[in-house]
Amino acid sequence: MDSAPSKDTTCAVVVTYHPDSGLPGRLARLAEEVDRILVVDNASGPADLGVVKRAAAQLPLDLILNQTNLGIATALNQGLQWAISHGYQWVLTFDQDSTPMTPMLAAMREAYLGAGGHRVAVIGSLYVVASPCNEGEHGTADGAMAGTPRWQECATVITSGSLLSTAAHTVVGPFRDEFFIDLVDLEYCLRARRKGFRVLITRDSSIRQPLGSPTEHRFLGRRIVVTNHSPLRRYYHARNLVAVAAEYWRGEREWAADGLRRQLRMVFWILLFERRKAAKIAHIALGVWHGMRRRFGPLYH
Repeated sequence: MDSAPSKDTTCAVVVTYHPDSGLPGRLARLAEEVDRILVVDNASGPADLGVVKRAAAQLPLDLILNQTNLGIATALNQGLQWAISHGYQWVLTFDQDSTPMTPMLAAMREAYLGAGGHRVAVIGSLYVVASPCNEGEHGTADGAMAGTPRWQECATVITSGSLLSTAAHTVVGPFRDEFFIDLVDLEYCLRARRKGFRVLITRDSSIRQPLGSPTEHRFLGRRIVVTNHSPLRRYYHARNLVAVAAEYWRGEREWAADGLRRQLRMVFWILLFERRKAAKIAHIALGVWHGMRRRFGPLYH
């Protein structure tokens, strides 16, 4: 049994890319949960870096400043290696635009102890979508927490608001650099499960998480919210989903089938409600093709 999460043994890793002016306030709230924060910036540029540096002057915060955009996976790996080298046993990963809504570490500690502390790799949080379209609705990466338990095992959780064991990380291995962005967190969870580790989620920890630029629509009496992500993000999501679904089909068939169904449904909603339909569908088709051929890395260099 590893040591249970505590503030002294936990740092936070936040990956930034052109952050907004609200970042220092969100980091200040995160600093209440952890011993130290590491910000890994993916070449935001001088103007946006001023936001990060102002936060660094006020908080217990370290910086890694990448000269080019290396992608979310590589930045997370840099953060995990920094945490390990500084002796941290747990890493709380956060997106730059996420906001803690509840005390997190205490809830995660309770989930860890409730699970007996046996081979726990990741403990995730619920998220509330930060949008006027669906304010107050909670979500998870794979539909977990449908019942009433305060925590439970699940297949996958999102990066933001998740607590990672550094001991498990040394066995599970790094996030997939070649994925660049999208599904790096979900693939990591599936790989951890394949290696015999557990992924937990707790309903007592939650974050406020923006998802694209959501708009609300009606279809056959149903309320539909679409995220309006860019064609490039549609490409990465489709490519990496196809690759992950194929790789984990045998052991995680239910998760893979559900992910592919969601992808098809998303294409339908794009055709009905989103702008730049042709560009997005073309990028999705290219992503599927590249995923099948296992062609990874950034699409544009």
